[in-house]
Amino acid sequence: MADYSPVVLRYLLNQDMEKLSPWFVSNYLLANEDKTQAMTLEKSSYRYDLEYAGFHVDIKDHLKILRIRLDNNLSFKEHINVMLKKLYAKIGAHRRLKFLVPANTMVLLCKSTATLCLWYG
Repeated sequence: MADYSPVVLRYLLNQDMEKLSPWFVSNYLLANEDKTQAMTLEKSSYRYDLEYAGFHVDIKDHLKILRIRLDNNLSFKEHINVMLKKLYAKIGAHRRLKFLVPANTMVLLCKSTATLCLWYG
């Protein structure tokens, strides 16, 4: 399905998505309208108009799949930034407790928080 024309690509993608709909129905599956998303793998000035089962599919510059964010350059920069913001907020809350908790306990608390944040988001 390789083609350089965005118009042809859009047509082919919409055709493939039309073929998916009966497969979903025959396998008792339903696509979630709010979570259905697409991404181009490079910057494109063309506005792709994709539809699946009657609803518009959003074209985004990054996708969130299983709590991992992947951008259109196939890098994890967005994911790392979000994880760091969450971790900084939690560590900041721990810092407010530093006078109430012994130092070795604080170290264990911060390490476990960082580990859990990286594993589970």
